[in-house]
Amino acid sequence: TTTASDTSSISFTVGSAYDVYMFEFINIRPVTSTKSLMFQGSTTSSYTNNIPQTTTYFYANFAEDGTNADLAYATGYDLAQSTNYQNLMPEISNAASASSCATLFLFSPGSTTYVKQYYSKTSALFWGGGSPNPRTMSSYVGGYFNTTEAMTQVNFKFDSGNISSGDFKMYG
Repeated sequence: TTTASDTSSISFTVGSAYDVYMFEFINIRPVTSTKSLMFQGSTTSSYTNNIPQTTTYFYANFAEDGTNADLAYATGYDLAQSTNYQNLMPEISNAASASSCATLFLFSPGSTTYVKQYYSKTSALFWGGGSPNPRTMSSYVGGYFNTTEAMTQVNFKFDSGNISSGDFKMYG
């Protein structure tokens, strides 16, 4: 468990000790509002975002005032053999009562035979899309790191700014 407190990013060491790693993010908040939680993996001991990912992203949301109900595929958050960070939770709020939670599963990161599959489900107070009306948003991401090298680390950060607070947990 790592507890963030105005932290730029959170990294975990992964490897071949377990076939499945589960990450939990509990009450995550950015320092400034409308920031997106992202992640990437590394095959080096000094962290670099060096692994191409291919991903898919869809979400469901619903506003506090009963509007903006939506279930959609979001092509803008997909990656196609990109070494960019993958967006897990877009534009989340930092309001005093807001928090965001998620679970991410990563499969066989230590394998030297297979690519590394993963999927995540998130739930967040979303304040994006130019709407002044906050909404709940559940996001679903699936993808793979396209490498047969063993992964050594995963890194979580916001697209800009620091992580104000929250618990990041890893289980094997």
